[in-house]
Amino acid sequence: MNNLHEMSLEERIEQMRKQSHSPSSLPKPESVQKAQKVDYQVQEKDLIEMKEAADRLGVGFKELFTILRIQGHFIKSGKSNVPKSEYIRAKFFVTRMKTFKRSHVENPYIKVFVTSAGMSFLAESIKQYKEHSNG
Repeated sequence: MNNLHEMSLEERIEQMRKQSHSPSSLPKPESVQKAQKVDYQVQEKDLIEMKEAADRLGVGFKELFTILRIQGHFIKSGKSNVPKSEYIRAKFFVTRMKTFKRSHVENPYIKVFVTSAGMSFLAESIKQYKEHSNG
């Protein structure tokens, strides 16, 4: 993970700390947590869950992921469908690590959200897929 845009805030700070060799000039952990909360709130309010995106675009949730994998935009990572990093860098999608509890055990998974630019990208991808499938 050498690309700073793909790193979490903690990873970016750690890399900057290593590069600068001046830990005192970098934010302390509590200010990092505050910054993360602000960053999370700013981004989260404009994001659309994939299920809602599929509904808005008139396709099924599973069908949307299938189309995106066929077109090479998404890959299967374990049980999760995730966008390739180039589509995250293009700000079409945002991923978040989430957890669910089963038998008192926290299980992590990746949740994908769509940006407004991503909705346009999805609409075009679906259109191209349907044209190619019917033509």
